Amino acid sequence: MIEALRLAALAGLIALSALAGPRSVEAQPADAEQAREQPNVAARIAALRAELQRDRERLEAILSTPITPESPPLRSNPELRRIAKRLPRLQQELRELEQHALEPGPPTPPSAR
Repeated sequence: MIEALRLAALAGLIALSALAGPRSVEAQPADAEQAREQPNVAARIAALRAELQRDRERLEAILSTPITPESPPLRSNPELRRIAKRLPRLQQELRELEQHALEPGPPTPPSAR
């Protein structure tokens, strides 16, 4: 059971690595409004990547902790639960922002949809 959880968490880390990797989000502003919004979107993308990277590093630390007979079950780790809850939301927001940053026209933050 613990090994299955570790494998599932490792799969999550692999997906997280793919999202948190460096990508170009440079879009050419089409008008003044887009030019004003672009730094905000780029800043949010950078913040999301940084948060995902912190979570990735913390997950790696949690998963690399040796298991002993006295160790509590991995699924009972409150930090792991918090990361697991927020990870899909952060990944989705990052995907949406990156997608819109590359599209022509003004970017629309996910909260405005």
